Amino acid sequence: MKSFLSILALFLLIASCKENDEIPNPNPQVLSLFAGEAHGITCTSAIIDVTIANPGGAELGNRGICWSTSPIPSIADSVQLWGMGEGSFSVLLDSLLSNTIYYARPFVVEDETTYYGNQMVFTTSTENCAQDFFNTNLTYGTVSDIDGHIYKTIQIGNQRWMAENLRTSRYANGDEIPVYVENADWGSQTGGAGISYNNQPQQDCSYGRLYNWYTTTDTRNVCPAGWHVPDSNDWRNLTIHLDPAADLTNGNNNAGIKLKTANNAYWTEFPENPTNSSGFSAVTAPARLEGGPYSLPTDAAYYWSSDERTNDRGYQVVLNAGSTSLHVPYAFPKTNGLSVRCIQD
Repeated sequence: MKSFLSILALFLLIASCKENDEIPNPNPQVLSLFAGEAHGITCTSAIIDVTIANPGGAELGNRGICWSTSPIPSIADSVQLWGMGEGSFSVLLDSLLSNTIYYARPFVVEDETTYYGNQMVFTTSTENCAQDFFNTNLTYGTVSDIDGHIYKTIQIGNQRWMAENLRTSRYANGDEIPVYVENADWGSQTGGAGISYNNQPQQDCSYGRLYNWYTTTDTRNVCPAGWHVPDSNDWRNLTIHLDPAADLTNGNNNAGIKLKTANNAYWTEFPENPTNSSGFSAVTAPARLEGGPYSLPTDAAYYWSSDERTNDRGYQVVLNAGSTSLHVPYAFPKTNGLSVRCIQD
C-alpha cells in the first residue's frame, strides 16, 4: 500500500509540473529569447526591445514581457502581451511606480509551456513621465488645471490643444468629480464621473483619467478656465487642417499620422510610421466600458466630443492602431469612460 501511495504521489507531481511547465533557459538551437537594455525610461514607463528566434520551427503562441519588483518575474506577475510567434518587437511597460527597481523577462508560450529569456533590471525615474510622447522639434506652451497638473499645449492651425490627456480630479470651480469604483455604480450614472485606469492614480501621468460623457458638459467645466471640451466641429476642423483632402462622410483621412506620437512603442501596428508633426502627441489609452470593465490600453485612443446624439449617447472620436485616420465623431454610450483633450476657448 505504501508503495502504491508513493507511485501515485510521484505521478501527481509529474502531472502538476507538466501542466505548469516553466523553462527559463530554452535551447538556443531550438528557441532563443533576448531582451535588450530598457530605454525610454520615465517615472511610470520603460521600453524593452525583444527578439525571439525560432530556428526549430516550433508553433509559438502568446509572447510578451513579464515584470515585477522582485527578481525572476514570471507570468504570475505583471504581464504585457505583445502578439504571437517569433520576431522582433518593442514592449512598453506602463503604469510603473516612480524611482523603483524593476525586473523584467521576455517570454513566449509553446504548447502550454512558457519559455523565458534573460532578465533585465532597470529603475524608473522621478522626472516628467510624458516627455517621450512629444515632438521635440516643436515649441509647446503650458496650462495648469485646478489640481495643479501642468500640461503641454500646442497650436494647430487656429486652434490651441492640450498635448496630453486631462487628469484632473476636480471641476474648474474646485468641486470633486465623483469616482465610482464598482462596475454597477459606474454604469448607472447620469451625472459626471471620472476615474484612473484600474483605479490606480499612478497611471494618470501616462493615460490621463477616464471620464464619462456627462462630465464633459457639466457647467462647472472639467477643463482649466479658458478651455473647454471640443465638440464635433472642433474635431472636424482639426482633421481638415491636417488633411485638406479628408472625406468627413466616410472618415478617410491621413490626420492620424500627424496626431500620433512618433514613439513607435505606442503604435506598433501602424502601417506607416506616425510623425506627430502636429505636436498633438496621441498615445494608445484604455477606456472604461459602459458596464464598468476596462479595455486594454494597446490599440486605440478614444476622446470625447461634448455634443450629443441621443438621450443616452454622446459623440466620440477614435485613433485606431493600423489606421491613418482620425475617425470623425460617432455615437457612443454616455456612461463609457474615455480620455479628454481640452481646447482653448
